Amino acid sequence: MKIEPNIDFFAFLILLGVIQGLILSYFFLNRKNRIYQANIFIGLLMLAFSLISLDIFLCYTGYMADIAWLDNFSESFTFAIGPLFFLYVVSSLKGKIQTLQLLHLLPFLFYFFYNLLYVFQPTGFKYTEYVHAYYPEMNIDVVYPRFNTDPLYLRRYLTELSVLYLLVYIVFPFLPIAQAFRKENISLFIRRYKNLSWLRNFTLALFVLLIVLILVKLTFGRDIGDFLVTSCLTLIIYGTSVSVIKSSFFFTDHLGDHLNSSKKYARSSLNEEDKAEILKKLTSGMENEKYYRNNLVSQAQLSKKLLIPAHHISQVINEKLNQSFFEFIAMYRIREAEQMLSNPDCSHLTVEDIAEEVGYISKSAFNKTFKKITGKTPSEYRS
Repeated sequence: MKIEPNIDFFAFLILLGVIQGLILSYFFLNRKNRIYQANIFIGLLMLAFSLISLDIFLCYTGYMADIAWLDNFSESFTFAIGPLFFLYVVSSLKGKIQTLQLLHLLPFLFYFFYNLLYVFQPTGFKYTEYVHAYYPEMNIDVVYPRFNTDPLYLRRYLTELSVLYLLVYIVFPFLPIAQAFRKENISLFIRRYKNLSWLRNFTLALFVLLIVLILVKLTFGRDIGDFLVTSCLTLIIYGTSVSVIKSSFFFTDHLGDHLNSSKKYARSSLNEEDKAEILKKLTSGMENEKYYRNNLVSQAQLSKKLLIPAHHISQVINEKLNQSFFEFIAMYRIREAEQMLSNPDCSHLTVEDIAEEVGYISKSAFNKTFKKITGKTPSEYRS
């Protein structure tokens, strides 16, 4: 009996999640954004989510029957979710991880190679395994493997191992998040600190995913309920997309924000000492970490990096520097561009190369801003 592919609501939801996850992965991992270590780990996490979701989509819809050689291709990524999330949390809170912390990825790497014992089996064997898992009512001839696919019995207890592994990596990263809330003397459930709130919410979302996984496995027992787990996973992808859009420079930053700053911040609780400390952190981040080089830098991103509410960043820039956030970033970009244009060691770089290095996507935007600040075009400045 031929397996006919079937697309329903859940399949459509999962497929859109796969596409969205791949887009997010590209967004976080592109050359400019991966200057921030946290973006690397969340980008890889979104990629893992997408590959797992694609695998389940193919199995759930029946398309896997036509490409059975791909069966379980993403199984090892189950052990990447927890460590990548942990590394993302640490790099978000600390700015960067310690090299030894990459050892958390060793179980994933081990299972990746262990899973090759299944990957290199004949397609006929993998087809029968797929059918037995998703269509147990079908009677088909048994195809035996070339060699033992599970000598250590890890695949047999994969569900139990996955649940335990994910539980550890939910609890483990949550501890520094809670500690960060305590350090700021704020409630764990407050929404004012968007960066910490995002990490807390992401952790809770993974915990819900774990609960759904347990309930599905207890109810269905086999793989046929995995579409419900993956649907939950895609909701996390969608939530991440919403957060990225809300944090976008395009939607949040405007040139004239500083004009009405005195009225805008009349009710602010910041005192002059607070403002000086925040300005010090901003200046240090710009000069040492060069946050302005990220072409998508925004107040929301700096809020996450510096653990400072975005509206406080805006207030300090407006009141202490009499600038908008856009002008603040442009000042650092053009300052570095001036140094590069006058540096003989950078003479091989084109104006477009320099624009990209300091954080501009558009050469025309760079030229316009450069002339506005210096009174000259980049070419005139170089000559």
